[in-house]
Amino acid sequence: MAGIDFTTALARLLSDGRSRDSFAEDGAAWLDEFAVHGPDRAALLQLATTDLEFQARVLLHKRFEQVQTWLPVTCQRLGAEAWPCFVAYARDRAPRDACVEAHGFITYVDEYSPQTSSGSEANRLRFVASPRWLHVVVVDDLLVGRISRRAIQILVRWRDGWREFALYVGC
Repeated sequence: MAGIDFTTALARLLSDGRSRDSFAEDGAAWLDEFAVHGPDRAALLQLATTDLEFQARVLLHKRFEQVQTWLPVTCQRLGAEAWPCFVAYARDRAPRDACVEAHGFITYVDEYSPQTSSGSEANRLRFVASPRWLHVVVVDDLLVGRISRRAIQILVRWRDGWREFALYVGC
């Protein structure tokens, strides 16, 4: 196996919880596994595992903030469990595009606590990930302003992206 450099090893440690656990257990063995040698090896062995975990949590929190913009209703429903649930989901998954990350997280939430995930948010994420040009569905929880409404959710793909429209009765 070809060796990896300091930057690649550090990126792996910060983005993969299992790697951090393995490194904390036996740093030298982890470095051997990825064939890190020379000054990069010495520098990595100097890293404090508590500092690595702290920095990884900071990066996880940034990912969580991006996911929250895609999933406000789901995160609101999860309440205080939103952050721990996201950590459980993302700790061992590499960072991805915010939309892809949100899709993965809502799929995880559906397994963990199906009553808390938002159908309208799941529809939106599935539509964005699909090649479809139109999706129309009735939902019970479309966020309009700050109010969750029963509505017809209309998702349309344009040349420059996609748009969402809603038809609902209300004041």
